[in-house]
Amino acid sequence: MKKPVIFIFLLLSAVIVNAQSLITYNQGPSYYMVERSDIRRYDNGKFTGLTSREVRSFISSMNAPSNAASAVKQNSWFSGHFYVLEETKSNMQKTSKGLSGSIPSTFHIAPDGKMTVVDDNGFPSYRSFPSYPSKAVLPGESWRSEAVRSVDPYNTGIYTKMPIYIEYVFSGEETYKGEQVYRIKAKWATRYGVQYMDYYGDPNLKSASGTHNADILVLKDTGAAILIRDTMDETFTYKDGSSVRLAGSTLLFTEFPPAVNKEKLYTALKSLSGQDAIASSGELKPQSGTDILPLPSAASGKTPEGSSQTKSTGKESQSAIKSELLESVKNGDREAVKNEESVSINKKDIEASLHSGLSSGQDSSAADENNTGVFVEQLDTGIRLSVRDIRFASDSAVILSEEKWRLDEIAKVLLLVPDSFFLVEGHTAATGNPSGEKKLSIERAKKIISEMASRGIAEERFLYAGYG
Repeated sequence: MKKPVIFIFLLLSAVIVNAQSLITYNQGPSYYMVERSDIRRYDNGKFTGLTSREVRSFISSMNAPSNAASAVKQNSWFSGHFYVLEETKSNMQKTSKGLSGSIPSTFHIAPDGKMTVVDDNGFPSYRSFPSYPSKAVLPGESWRSEAVRSVDPYNTGIYTKMPIYIEYVFSGEETYKGEQVYRIKAKWATRYGVQYMDYYGDPNLKSASGTHNADILVLKDTGAAILIRDTMDETFTYKDGSSVRLAGSTLLFTEFPPAVNKEKLYTALKSLSGQDAIASSGELKPQSGTDILPLPSAASGKTPEGSSQTKSTGKESQSAIKSELLESVKNGDREAVKNEESVSINKKDIEASLHSGLSSGQDSSAADENNTGVFVEQLDTGIRLSVRDIRFASDSAVILSEEKWRLDEIAKVLLLVPDSFFLVEGHTAATGNPSGEKKLSIERAKKIISEMASRGIAEERFLYAGYG
């Protein structure tokens, strides 16, 4: 009697091991992604160094626009910003990072993983990757699909879209950090300039060739890729005869921050500001032409002063649609900020959709109502803190001792969202020396990060930019 039982058990085990898997994309929550590249660079055949490049994106889910075609309304829609960080000569993962530029994007993804970018400013870099077959697959089975890569080897701000034809192999199911995932292998060849040219891309790029091999982990329940390692070796040739070879790897990983206790956070914010209620943006009255300032957005073509990042050209709209992490700054506002000395901090918590910042130029009457000089405002995208200019010693990044208590109070609030990233912006008074102003504004932004780190907020959670 035991033998049939044993036989049935083995049969069931075999069925489980060889079960087919249907992979579909249905990612609902907002998320953030890091794209980190460690590359060996060769210019005109000569090795010119090792560089690490990082792009952090903060992406919010959104409803499909009312005028979207019915065929795509059921797709997963997203919008957000991609933060291009300064290149480094080594992999400095545990420090704050300088911001080179911020780029808005809006896109939607179909159940098979196919991505359509609505506002195309060059990001995401990998599109429709990975994508999935329409039928269930067994381990070892393969399929082919088309995707797109957006590249800018010379960092000109002009992104070229290259179609790529990928062969996928399904490796099976496993557990990664407590999550059930599928492992997929992918490989493709870079071929550009023979049968296809991007007429909205870099007009000087003549051709590109190379190889890619990628290892991918996707969540079983949503089909969202949470880890991709792309090992590459490709060469870009330009019309003037120059060439750039890039060899190394790009790591992309996705995280979903835990939910924030909003009630606890709101209570702390009102206690800090002394407000009985949090005002909406429509209730705020600007003073002397200066609004409560968030950081400038690439939607308006603005990037940090002195940045090499430029606005990408293209046939599609360059505006951001919804859930912008940053907003544009009017020219008059920027000039008003330069007349004060300040540091601002913008923060985006994805899961709770919270947005806060510390900036000068606030509604002065509101700030006078509390002794911390802090005003809290409810925006469509979340919450923003505005703080009257933090005082520094003249022409230095030394914070006056009487400001320490206020930094203590600010840190207590930021510690309530420990898994968030924060963007610190530095401003200085106008002195007629733009390069000196920019350098000092960066030093002051980094000083604020140092102060927050000393109060228990991990330094790697911060980005910074200086605006002079």
